[in-house]
Amino acid sequence: MRKLFIFFSSLFALCFCGSAQYTPLPALDEVQYAKFVGQLRSEATIQNIPELSTIADNMSYDEARRFLAHPYVFMDKLKREETPKEDKPVMNSRTFGIVMAVMLNSLTGLEGYSKNQSKIGFSLGAYALFALTKVYILTELLYEFKSFAEKSPPGSGSWSEIYKTHNITLFTAFLYAIEMQTMKLLVGLGPNLGYMMSGTDTFKTDGDEDKDKFEFGSDDWKHPYFGINFVAGLLLANNFMIYLNYTLPLSKLHGDWDAKLSHLRIACNIPLSK
Repeated sequence: MRKLFIFFSSLFALCFCGSAQYTPLPALDEVQYAKFVGQLRSEATIQNIPELSTIADNMSYDEARRFLAHPYVFMDKLKREETPKEDKPVMNSRTFGIVMAVMLNSLTGLEGYSKNQSKIGFSLGAYALFALTKVYILTELLYEFKSFAEKSPPGSGSWSEIYKTHNITLFTAFLYAIEMQTMKLLVGLGPNLGYMMSGTDTFKTDGDEDKDKFEFGSDDWKHPYFGINFVAGLLLANNFMIYLNYTLPLSKLHGDWDAKLSHLRIACNIPLSK
């Protein structure tokens, strides 16, 4: 680029010496146009400036006339390209990586004889993030370990029942990007679909403990579950993403039980693709 800048500086000086403050567009027939472009290509070969050869190949007839009349316009463009620019973070149009998250699980829709007891779980998996101008599509395939519990309300004895489940979840969110100086704020929502593979429940009372495995069926525990994800997060310059999401449950856990499971999750998405 520096060789190209020096070459055009010399050419500009020659053009300027032979012109006034304003030079009308010169007449240029096909022979003169071909000769001028050929001279540019020759100089590109002699001075080993491949950029100049590209300019010559792409220079139209009108551009050649404008160049001969006003070479300083091209000089200004070269100066802008020559001046180092502050690197601006690049957000890839698509990114793939791994997901790690912790979640707080809570039962909703419990009947009056028990109270929710929130428990911690986690999720691991892979994600894909696609950018469509200001809209992003986030998709994650996750293994999730969920722990949740209910306990006796005050004044009705002392007991608790703790549930632990292993799940596969397809997490999706459609996000709107709000531009910030070095990052993007993403907000949006989307569906949450999952499949409960297995689970156990442990009933505790007065020092006794009884543990059972889940049984699945129309009147028992349900394999599939679904809900709506509400998401807010930050997409950093290196495509690292951290976000908070709340999942509103829309399906029951059990055929004879009205309880549903919501969770609040903090996740970080670590990009692996460049």
